[in-house]
Amino acid sequence: MKTLHLIYIVLMFVLLAGCNSDQSIAPIADDLMIDLDINPDPPTVGKTTLMISVHDADGNPIDGATIEVHGDMDHEGMTPIDRQVSNSQEGTYHIPFEWSMGGGWILEVTVTLPDNKGIAHQTFDLFVGAISENSIVNQGNTDTAEMDHNAMGNIDSNIQIHYMPNNDPALAGDTTITVMLTSKDGLPIDDASIALHANMPSHDMMPVMGESHTGTNGRYTIPVRWTMAGEWEVNITATLSDNQESTQTFTQIVIMPEDSDTETDDMSDHNSSG
Repeated sequence: MKTLHLIYIVLMFVLLAGCNSDQSIAPIADDLMIDLDINPDPPTVGKTTLMISVHDADGNPIDGATIEVHGDMDHEGMTPIDRQVSNSQEGTYHIPFEWSMGGGWILEVTVTLPDNKGIAHQTFDLFVGAISENSIVNQGNTDTAEMDHNAMGNIDSNIQIHYMPNNDPALAGDTTITVMLTSKDGLPIDDASIALHANMPSHDMMPVMGESHTGTNGRYTIPVRWTMAGEWEVNITATLSDNQESTQTFTQIVIMPEDSDTETDDMSDHNSSG
């Protein structure tokens, strides 16, 4: 008899757990109207604002929802961009975003209604231009021959720049680069400013940039974000306190994190088989 009571209690717990699980899953809200506006429009590489408007079937604005945006390009190798907001005004949600590369983009928008009353999905396909209309490339008014070379600093080949990535190959995403700066005699230089400018010559990528103004024993740490897998051209410019300047170019290979995991698994399998 005690066994039957125990079985009954267990079944009740299972049924209650199932009911609670069903209540936690938001129903599909297929009657929502989700619209997207972009500023600036047409979109070009750089920072932007996504304006997502949410209305019900009667056209009434919906505030208090949670908006999730997953942005990715229509080809492999890019690091996806994810954003989430809940603040809105009259059903419009403003989301800071950044187009890291020109080309085809896919935005997946997920709207979760207040109190988990419903969820809806909408996909938008966009083409992002590589160069803004306001870019100096399109202005055509700058005569590089008239630039003052002295204002850019004197090139000093006696400055030795050593490039030391956190990983080699580097992993796409946030990381740090260490730059070692020494004199021609091998003495560390701590009174310099280091600027990093990286691009992918074979793609219309938004450049990756970083800087550091503090050196310890000649070491400068620069935070960077690799936004795409592939071969990057990295220019490191060191400017001393007396305005002496030196620039050196390095090549950096970047891979996606899952590629690194695959290489590690392959190496582990090889070692175990040996």
